[in-house]
Amino acid sequence: MATDLFSPKIKFGCSFSPEQCNDLSCTGEQKTHPIDILRYIHEELGIRDIRLGLRWNNIVSTKMQKTYYSLKVYKKYLDYCFKNKMDICLNVGPIKVFRWPEEHVPDYIIRELRNDSGKFSAIGLESEISKYAVSYLVNLLKLLKSEYSNKDLEKIKIIQPENEVFNPFGQYKWQIGEDYLAKIIDVINSYFPDVKILLSSNAYRNLAQIFRFYNNLGNTFRNRFVIGYNYYYKVPQKNFFILWISTLLEKLIGPRGIRDLVSKSKGWEFDIEITEAQFEPWGEITSPGNNYNEFKWMVKELNSKFKNYNKPLLVRLWGVERFAKMALTGEFTKEHESIVQLIRSFMC
Repeated sequence: MATDLFSPKIKFGCSFSPEQCNDLSCTGEQKTHPIDILRYIHEELGIRDIRLGLRWNNIVSTKMQKTYYSLKVYKKYLDYCFKNKMDICLNVGPIKVFRWPEEHVPDYIIRELRNDSGKFSAIGLESEISKYAVSYLVNLLKLLKSEYSNKDLEKIKIIQPENEVFNPFGQYKWQIGEDYLAKIIDVINSYFPDVKILLSSNAYRNLAQIFRFYNNLGNTFRNRFVIGYNYYYKVPQKNFFILWISTLLEKLIGPRGIRDLVSKSKGWEFDIEITEAQFEPWGEITSPGNNYNEFKWMVKELNSKFKNYNKPLLVRLWGVERFAKMALTGEFTKEHESIVQLIRSFMC
């Protein structure tokens, strides 16, 4: 168990993107296969909770005006997770799946859209793209049910629709409507009635809307919701004034948002996780995932901020693909080795 400086309630998970692994290999001299990165995450870091994103434009293909659905891009990773009895969170979108450009809609659908393709378009239930999205999701969930046994599928503990659902972030900055989101969740529930549903927030910024949406659902999903809080402690910002304002707001509003989140989780009966805990460089910010003392500080901060949460807190490391690749290509320093030991101390 972890040292007394930390809460034994914390356990580490991660987000894993094979596409991100491939992007990292393209920028480096030494190539590493994504399955080797996943194996390192599981075997060497001891992480058993994996969030995997299934991108619409990697599942669907068209030929001769026919549409085909295939899990080929993700099958080896799903197979590995099922075989090793890992707990899986599937980010199914359909529109928003984690990692840039965030909105992974097939090009042929973008071309067919007349009104929804502009930046900041609202995606409601009656919008053109929502009809494509609902149809795609039905076929994706059917595909999963047909290719894997019920025993395997039991390892899918959480399904996440639309990453950072109410944060208009991505190449198109589309704004997801609550009626559309409710329909997507209804489809998920019809095929996977026992999984939990994850809605993630960009730190405190989207919590109020998530609370309202969850409350409007009534008792249908009590004890089946997870609200994810994304935690970034170093954000690059070239404009000093904007950086100063955002830092001030984070200090003033952030703690209140976390207190409200923890308080509501008890009465409203939902779980909390840290869906993205900063663990990779961002722009000119290079220390996340590279500095042991900073990593230890982040863990202590999360322990302190969520100390009143009365369940184990799952902290998903954001950027673990890069960390694992560095280990496999011999780029580790003593700082990285110390981080590994600290992570493993929580997994005992």
